[in-house]
Parts: sequence; structure tokens; C-alpha cells
Amino acid sequence: MPLIASRRPRSSRHDIVQSQFTSFLSLHRLKNFRTVMKQKQCDAFLIILGVDSKFSTGCLHAASYLLFDVFETRKGDINRSRMDLDIFEDVIICIQNCETHVYCNNVNYLLLLPYISHWPNLRIHCVSDGEMSNLDKYEEFKMTTFERITEGCKRIAVPYGDWHGAGQFSKMLIEDWPIVQSYAFDSKNQCSREFFTLSREVVDVSREVQQLSQRLDPVYIESFVVRSLLSFTGTFEAIFRLLDSHIESATSFDALQLLEPLLTFYIHSSSTNEENSKLLSPYLLFGQDTTKNNATAEATGRKASELVDLAQTTHMIIRGCAQNPGLVCERTHFFQQPNPQGDFQKTQAKNTKRLIRIYLTLLRILWDVVGEMKKTNTQFDSVVLKAQEALTYGLKSETHGGVEVKLTYPSKSPSSCVRLAVLSGAVYDIMGENKVVLGSLVAADTLIISSLKMNRVLLSRNVINLTAGVQHVYLWTPSSAPFDVTNFTDDHRAPVFDEQLDAVNSPMNAPSILPVNCAVSDDYIILHGQRIGCCRVKPTTIFHFRPVDVEKPELLEIVLPYKTGGKRMFDQNMSPAIQLTLLDCSTSCINAQPETNDNTEGTSEVSGTVQYKSIWLLLKPRTRAKRLFLDQVSPLWRSKSLIQQAEHPPTLQAAQACTLAVHLNHDGFFSSSPMDLQGWNLERLSIENQSPSRKFTLNQLMTHQPSNEAWLQIHRADLQHIEASWCLDTISLAGSPLEYAIRCGVFPNPNKEWRFVEFFDYADIIRTHLEHVPEDQGSRSSWMLASRPDEQSESELEQNDASRPFSPTTAQFEPLILTVICGPVGSRKDVVVKNLMEMVKEDMHWICIKPPTVSDFPAALRSAVHERQEVQLTTRDRRLRFRGIVLCPDVSGSREVLAALAQLCSEDGNCQQLPPLKIGCVATCIDNRGVLMDNGRFTFPGVLDLISEGWTNYLLQTGPTKAKQMASTRMGVQIEEVDRLLRSVNPRLSQLAAPDGHIGHGHTLEALLDDTAFEDPTMQRARLLSHPNLIATPSGPKFFVITLKFAREIERVRFNNCLKTLFSKIKPWPFYGNIYELYGQVGFVGEPGKIYDVFHVTLSGITRISAIFTPEEHRSQDNKPYWLTGTIAGPKSAEKEDALATQFANWLRQAAPQQERPRPPLRLSDLTSDDLEKIHEKYHLHPLPPGWYYTGVYYVNMKGEKSFQHPNIDAFIAEYIEGENTKISARNARLASHPVPDLFSDPN
Repeated sequence: MPLIASRRPRSSRHDIVQSQFTSFLSLHRLKNFRTVMKQKQCDAFLIILGVDSKFSTGCLHAASYLLFDVFETRKGDINRSRMDLDIFEDVIICIQNCETHVYCNNVNYLLLLPYISHWPNLRIHCVSDGEMSNLDKYEEFKMTTFERITEGCKRIAVPYGDWHGAGQFSKMLIEDWPIVQSYAFDSKNQCSREFFTLSREVVDVSREVQQLSQRLDPVYIESFVVRSLLSFTGTFEAIFRLLDSHIESATSFDALQLLEPLLTFYIHSSSTNEENSKLLSPYLLFGQDTTKNNATAEATGRKASELVDLAQTTHMIIRGCAQNPGLVCERTHFFQQPNPQGDFQKTQAKNTKRLIRIYLTLLRILWDVVGEMKKTNTQFDSVVLKAQEALTYGLKSETHGGVEVKLTYPSKSPSSCVRLAVLSGAVYDIMGENKVVLGSLVAADTLIISSLKMNRVLLSRNVINLTAGVQHVYLWTPSSAPFDVTNFTDDHRAPVFDEQLDAVNSPMNAPSILPVNCAVSDDYIILHGQRIGCCRVKPTTIFHFRPVDVEKPELLEIVLPYKTGGKRMFDQNMSPAIQLTLLDCSTSCINAQPETNDNTEGTSEVSGTVQYKSIWLLLKPRTRAKRLFLDQVSPLWRSKSLIQQAEHPPTLQAAQACTLAVHLNHDGFFSSSPMDLQGWNLERLSIENQSPSRKFTLNQLMTHQPSNEAWLQIHRADLQHIEASWCLDTISLAGSPLEYAIRCGVFPNPNKEWRFVEFFDYADIIRTHLEHVPEDQGSRSSWMLASRPDEQSESELEQNDASRPFSPTTAQFEPLILTVICGPVGSRKDVVVKNLMEMVKEDMHWICIKPPTVSDFPAALRSAVHERQEVQLTTRDRRLRFRGIVLCPDVSGSREVLAALAQLCSEDGNCQQLPPLKIGCVATCIDNRGVLMDNGRFTFPGVLDLISEGWTNYLLQTGPTKAKQMASTRMGVQIEEVDRLLRSVNPRLSQLAAPDGHIGHGHTLEALLDDTAFEDPTMQRARLLSHPNLIATPSGPKFFVITLKFAREIERVRFNNCLKTLFSKIKPWPFYGNIYELYGQVGFVGEPGKIYDVFHVTLSGITRISAIFTPEEHRSQDNKPYWLTGTIAGPKSAEKEDALATQFANWLRQAAPQQERPRPPLRLSDLTSDDLEKIHEKYHLHPLPPGWYYTGVYYVNMKGEKSFQHPNIDAFIAEYIEGENTKISARNARLASHPVPDLFSDPN
């Protein structure tokens, strides 16, 4: 059933829909299933899809979790192939403790490849095109594979049904599955046998799979949380816009109509998880209706104020909830009359200012809670308790009905490392001046708290504020007259500049953008807007930051005096929304001088040391606001020496806000004002032209919400922190941060001595490498800064470093750089090592490290260090460089080398005696012809693990050149398919050519001599994330390296015939007894004085026999000058090695001179017609008995009897047999007296 090339499913990792998919997250999900196996004491986790499990929903859900909803997200590829869905669902996954078996066919293999190729110890059982064309062979292959992958499994975990199903599970239920029923018939021996469940226990793990599928990993956040989140925040914006329209019309309104969008969202987002707690319903309350009873009532009857008159209202509180995935957002917003007249309005204005002051205090307390969570190891309950005490103390002068700060979890059983939490605070029933209850103030945000731990050691915490898109405070100023900015200028003239800009806001230390209108008049800046009120400030100085990238916005830092004498200067006069944009200054070099507080109205002159804060504004590229600023405002400020180009980079928050603006611009939002859909090309926004992660809903378009892709890009660092938190949740192969760092090749400074290794904080080093650092927007190289006279150029610094005197002690402890060469059987890795050492000899001392087995790595590394120390003490050549080259035995690589380094470091005294060993680069040698062991996709054990992300730098193609390369392997698999499999494991891996192991003088040689390739930060992070999910035990079959020594020559023709028959005698899985590689030295009969070097690879068909000449006296000293080493597949049990050695020896005996077998005595029945004819020719003229005559044609007697044989033919035959037996006896006696010696016997 071959598939047309144009309809083949795409198998690249770029075709995975989820942008947050990584191989490390896939490994973590696979490990979760093994954790379930351990909890249930099972030795296998079985997933069967499609008709073979009667379309089990439990198995489908488990596969969707493990394979990231591949059948749902890749429907386009499935439909384009025009194949039945049953073909794609023909999948069996059997997860065992040490390996994972995947049965698939040649159609769905390409679909599954990017999701499974990086799994450790992966064994793929793929049905070939030829077997799919024959239905009987197709089914037989499936049944045989199912039988073998479940062989030896006595307790199996199966996700039978979904978690909503009712009824008691019984293991006999799976006997209805067709593939399980087929187990009862032995197709090989054509006989029946026991039922599958008769000797096995089956455990239903549907509930455990459901719990795993709702964990907050990055892909779950992308697929489910973000999709609901953006609609949720857009609902708030829709309500605010409706409120804007009511304020503009200056009419009363029904608050229940405003609340309807949130109520609808709450009802339609009901939780599907019974373990999640039910959230309180939304509300929208105004003024004195914001009492504690109304805000905390569970009944949904009174959740909105009735007819609202904003002229009589000071504030409103609003709450929105989404049951699934558990989003909660609470806000308090305020209303203020522009020109209060009369006692009532003046009293109302005072009450509004009081409420604003209390609310800002509440917000700062909540934001401090998040800051404490990030930087301390304190328990969350203690942090929240201290915050509530601080809030109570800060409001001790106020009269209220109680304060509340709490941290709740929508899920009843939050996970240990990543939690969804709701941080809320409230001040209830605040009393006004006339002992009148003004109402309550509330604020709540939904957070994702990720704790990066190594086992139980907490490395760091991070917090994502999911509801940060909802502005924390707005201030509306209801007025019948339109806003006139000239009322805020001294001479009532129009400002020189009045455009909309973006102000940088940083709630919970997470940068966001607040649209504000900025008007410039003389020395003042007037900030105003429909939802932020209006305020006038006088800046002390303004710094102008220009990025190197013209696509990023420019920054204006407006420095303002913030405190003097411990008193804040803006609490009474600045809009609360603007107060939240006051951030730290970018430099501490601003002179502290006595200041006159005339930047706000109604303040008096004070003297003293002033503390400063800054308001950051963005000038977006290619906008009218930026053009007018550069033409009109910048010259005016420069004439007054008010603005200057910064000599320092901006703060990290401001730099991150620039990145945020860039993502939003790329997302399609080029301005901060509400979108005018008439000016948009709707075809560009159509669903067909949008990628899945960039699709806009109507709610997102109407409420100016970013796309999913923009949100994911903005929170990329936070999501990678969550990824690292999950991957490092449990580490079994390392006990301490030091051991873990060394096993992953992460060192603090490769130029430091190991004798000081105990002074490094390895936990901090691991955290630094794991926490993703986005593009360093705050670095000096990202901004055009004014030069400083005291700065020193990099070239001068390099010259100073070069002029330092040479220290022998420093040279002694320079790191020994290692080049690690690894590869599977037949990869010619030994040839690569030999060529590399021969090509680089000048001023280079090579230290070759060739451990015979993996367990010999520590001793080999220790010997290399001692060799280097001895050469350093004896040489006087300062130009001599040292380089170590490691030839890894078997299928080992950088993991085993780093494990050996960790073992050396853990031994007593070695930390102070050994200089550092540093891996410069790792190269994996692979011949594509020898990657697969069958005609499917079953690879050599450990091949895919060698090239996994982070553990190797280069893939050396050691096969033939492209001109000599065949189109397919000897097994019939296309070489293109092998390349696709290797690329899928590690798409970023660099591939270099080394035909037949010869590296040449080009870039391949330069790459193998790289000193820092293995220290790439991306690779270090990849090793740290993948190491916890590694499997130390290699998968089967095990390869035994057996060496036979002998002293006798063999026959060349027989030996060549034996080599040719190795491939034809290859056995299918489990491949026991197959010989895959031969090398050694032999001698041939009839060619004395010559020894031949032999190399043969079975799968690639390479056979090389070359003569080498050795002195006669050297050969006479060696009792057994010939030897042959074979790599033979066998079971993991060590006791089978003797049987394999016997099998190898018997195979080699076939190439030796053979002993002629003794012939058995000749019998009458052994005579052939030719023998009888020969006897007749010899005796047909022999004298006849009396009465017989010979006519020349036949014999006749006197009685008329006729015969064509001599009458005495029986006597002649007996005589012939006796003569032949005499010869046979003599020959047998001669053979017995001169036996041919056995190949392995001693000639002496």
C-alpha cells in the first residue's frame, strides 16, 4: 500500500503545530507514564489505538497526551493523504522500564516520527510497503510484534476507558480487543495457546492519565489556557468599552447589561474536572453596593448594581471567572468629577482620593508578595501572612471592616513544581469622613507559579500573571464637556505636541503597555486619557534611548522627583494609572539637589534630598507621533538642555517593554488606539491565511487583544522556566548539584583549577543555564549610547591580556581539551581518530584515550591526565599544545565521558589533584547504510541516543561519497528515509562529510579541533533538561565483542564465501546470533610470509582485505599471530557469551582447510545406473555358463529365455563392491593416519 510522494505526511519538527513543543517536554511526558508504572508496580504501559482496541477512548486520550494531539492537530496531512483514518491509527505503544516499543506502518510512521524519534531506547517496528501490500503478512507482522513486545510482561497498565465512564474494570474486558484475541493463536506453530490475560495482571490507569493530561506544561498552556485567557481578558475590555460609551453619553445604565459578557463566559467555561473547586460567580458592583456581603456572596442573585448614576459613584469593583482552566480576575476602578462643586462633590472627591490611596497600597502589597515568592525560599503561607500583616499596619489610620490577602488554588491537588494560583486582596467596608460606608476595594490575579527544583533543592521561582492584560486601575472623569488640554497650560495655548504614546507599566515586575496621550507645553508634560484622567508633571531631565535595531521603538525616560524627606509627592495629585507607571531610574548618577515641587499643582516648595522615579514612554517606528516628536519636541527640549542621549542602557523592564511592543507590532497591531476595521484588509485576517497560533477570534479583533503567538512570544522565558521546572522535578542519576552539573558538562569556568571547585555554587550555575535569558535588550550593544571618555576599547583590553607574563603554574592547570569520537558498529570511528592525529602534528601532543569498555573510562582519563603532567614537566617548548582524543568503545559517547568525570571528581582527593578536563567537541560517526537492522525502522541500539540534542556537536557521515552512494540499504530501505530519521532526532545537528573516515583539510578538520563547541549555552541547557529523562540501561540486543586467536592459515576462497553468507543468514528481531562486524589479521594457505588485515561490515557490505608485512622474527615470537574480532548480537544475560563465542568459532572453522570425511562402505543400494553400466561393459564378454549364448545384443539359453545382462551379473556386482570397499578402507585408513589439525590447535 505505497503512498504517493506528494501525499506523504510531513515528518519535520517544524510541522508540529504547537510552538512550545520540545523534545525535552516529550521526554518528560514519557517519563510520567513510567512514573505511573512504578506507582502501580507494572512492568509495561500498553497503548493500543484504532480497531485493534475497538477504538478505546482511554488509549486515545493517553496517546493524545503522549503524542501532543497528533491526530487532531495534523488532520490536514491525514486528509491530504486520502488514506483511511484506520491506517493512521494502526499504532501500538508499549512503554517498558528500559525501552519503548512502537508498532506502526509505513504510512503513519512519517506522522509519528517527529514526536517519538528522540525517545531514549526507542525500538520502532514498522511494516514495510511490501508487507502492507499483502494483508496476511501485514496482520502476521502485527500479531508477532504484539506477542514479542509483551513477552515477559506480567503486570501491564492499560488506559481502558475515559475518566467519565462508570462501571468496574476487569482485565477480561480487554480480551474483546482484536489484537489481544489474536494472542490466543500461535501463528508460528499453528496451534492455540492460553489467553493473554490468563498469566498477566492488567491495571486500568485512566484516572492517572487524566491527571497527567491537565498538568500545566507549556504545550497545555498554549493549547488550552492561552486560548481561554485571551478571550477572558477581551471580555473585560469589551465591558470597559461599553462603559466608555455610557460615560460619553452621560446617561444612567443597568450594570447587569455590562456584566452579561462575563456571566456568559462563566457559564460556558464550566470545569470538566471534578477535582477542581467551583469558583464564585462574576459580579459588577458600584459605590456603596460594594459591600463585603455582596462581594463574597455565593448566590448569583445580586451580583450587579441596579440603575447606576456615575455622578453619585466613587468606584466600582468587577470580577470575572472562568471555571476551566480556573481564571479569576478582580479589579477596582474609580470615577472622579472634573471640577467638584458644592459640599457633596468635594466630599466625594476626598473619598475618591482616599479610596485610591488605599487601593494603591493594596496593589503594592500584592505585588510585593509576588516579589517575595520569586526571591525567597519561604513557604507561600508565610509570605501571604506577612503581607496581610503589612496591609493591616499600612491601613491602621483607616476605618474598615477587615482586610484580606490570600493565595488559593483552583485545583484541589496542585502539583509540586507548577501551580495555578489566585492571589487576591481586599479591604472591606471602608468608612468615610461622615461614618458612611464607602464600599470595598478588591484586586485579584491568576498566577502560574513555577518552582525550579533539583530533587528537593529549590533553585528559583517564577510567576506568570495570566490576567496582567486587564489594567489594574482606571480613572474615568465623567463630564458633559469635551476634554480641552489648553486648560492645563499656563497661557492656555495649544501644546506643541499632543499624540498618543505607550507608557511602560510593570505590575508584578511584568512589563506591560498603557496607552496615554502625551501633550508637551513649555517645561511641562501633560498626560491624559479617557481612562487615566489627567495630570501635569515637570521633568528634571529626559534621557533618550535609541536602539540599534530600527524595528524596535525608541525610549524616553522622564525623570521626576518622587520623594523628599520620606514624603511622596504624587499621592494626592497624580492619576492612579500614571502612579503605577513610576519605575526606577535607569541610573543612580542623577544629582540629588534641593528641588521645588512646582511640577504639580497645589504643592509648596520644599528643600532636601530628593528621590527620583521615571516614566518611560515608547516612540514606535514609522509613526506620526515619532515624526512629530523629532521635528517639534526634541529641538525644543534640547534648546533648554532638558533632553540628552543616554550614556547607559535602559532598565530591564523598559527593554522588555520594547520587546513586547515589537511582538505586538509583528502581530498586526501598529497602534495603541482601538482598531478601525475599515482600514484593515480582512483577507489578511481570514482564518485560511492565518497560522494556527496566530488566528484571531472576533473577540480579539474587536477588543484589541494579541494573538496566541504574540502572547507566547512575550512569555517565552516564563514558559521555558515552566519547562525546566517539570523536567527537573525528579533526577535519579545524580544526587547533588555538583554531580549533576558535571554529568551535564556544565562548569563555572573552564580555566579555573579543580582544586577550587568546592567554592562554586553549582546550584546557582545550574539555575543560570536553565533559566532562559531572552535577547539581552538591556545590554550596551543593543543601544546607541553616548561614549564615555573613560571607556576602554575591547582591542586595548585584549592587548593588555596578551601582555601578561607567562606563568608555568597557569600553563600547568590549563584545561585538557578533549575531542570525543563515538559511533555505532561499522562507523569507521577508529579511522577518523587515526586520520585526525596524523593530519595535526605540528606543535601538538596528542593524548589518545581508548578505553576497551565503558567501565574503563575513569582509569583511561586518569592515565591521560598523568601523561600530560609528565610531558609538561619534561618539555621546554612553550608552543607545545596538548589535546586529548577519546575513542569511545561500543555505543557510548559524551554521556559516559561526563559520567566518568563525575566519578573522578567524587573520589577523595581527586578534586585537588586533577586539572580540569574539558570537552571541546563531540562527533558521532555514522554510516547510513548500517543504521537500520531490518527492512523497517529498527535502529542499532544507542544510535539515536548518541545524536540526541545537546550531547553531540557534529554528525560525521563516514559512508561513501555521494557519487558512490547507493539509493537504498542492503535491507531495501531508502537512504533518504535514514537521513529523515536522523534529522528528526536532532534537527539542529550539523552534518559533516568524512567519506570512509577521511576528514580532509577542510571545515571538518576545523570543526573537530573546536575548543568551545560543546559549551554552547543552548547545548548546555539541552543536556540539563534531557539528563533527568535518560535511561542508563541500554536497550537490546546486547552486542558482544568476541576475539578469537589462532595460529593456522585459512583458505581465501572459503573465507570470502563465509563473509558473503553473513548477510543472507541474518535473523530477524531479536537478532540473536547475527555477526555485524569483523576485523583482525589472518593468513591464507599457500601465501607464506604474509599477514592480511581484514575488515568487514555486514549491513553496509564493506569488505577490505589488505596485506601487511611483518618481520619473520616478530612472527616467530608470537605463538598465535592471527586473530579475528567479531561483534555479535545476543541477549543481555552475560552467560550467553560463551555460547556466542562457540558459534563464532564454528563459523570461522568453515574457512579453514577441511578434514575429508571417511567414506562409508559401498552397498548394493548405493550403486547408480552408471555403475551398473560400467560393470556390464567390463564383464559382458566373460565366459558364459553352459547352455547360454550371446548374440551381440542379448543373452539367450536353450530354453528360449532372453536377458540383456550376463547370467552371472550378481557375482560380478559383488566382486565390484568388494573391490571398491577395499579402496574405501584403504582411503579411510590413510585419512585416519593423517588428520587435518583444528584451526585453533597449537602447531607445536
